[in-house]
Amino acid sequence: MAPEAPENDDTSAPSAAEAAVTAQEAEAAADARPRARSGLILRAGLAAAVVAICGLLAASGYLTWQHRSLTQVSAQHAEYAAIARQGVVNLMTLDYANAAENVQSIIDSATGDFKEEFEAQADMLIESLAQSEVRTEVTVNSVAVEPDSDQAPVVLVAATSQAANAEDARREPQRFRVAVTLADDGGEFKIAQVEFV
Repeated sequence: MAPEAPENDDTSAPSAAEAAVTAQEAEAAADARPRARSGLILRAGLAAAVVAICGLLAASGYLTWQHRSLTQVSAQHAEYAAIARQGVVNLMTLDYANAAENVQSIIDSATGDFKEEFEAQADMLIESLAQSEVRTEVTVNSVAVEPDSDQAPVVLVAATSQAANAEDARREPQRFRVAVTLADDGGEFKIAQVEFV
């Protein structure tokens, strides 16, 4: 018997049409790789931009909060300085003709032991002012609030006092520095202590 000739087997060799489809698939796969890479790069860039924007928003929020805190502290210190300034003026500006009003203004701007001491000595002070016929005028030169003193604020006041009485028309101005401690008295800060430094 003669050897049989191999029949044409479709599975053994690809046809031209199949080869063209396979070549197109390979080409599409090759094109898909750069697209996939560019899509990955685009996503990474977008994620980095979102993280950067979130970071900038957080930094902006923090800076705004800091600014508001500092503005609030600055306003509190300005209030403390004004209270201490007026308290020193009330305390040191005396006029024998208005002695009772002067002493009452000191008492009104004071609190605690300081207020009690002035109330106890008010009559004696009014009488001594009337007898000596003394007038004093005070000029506040500068005021500074000690930092980190919000519970019992301490304000340093530098001032000049000019005194005059019936015997001496004008005396030499006296310069002094005072540390004024403030205390909360029913929601309002008043003078709790005065110390000459």
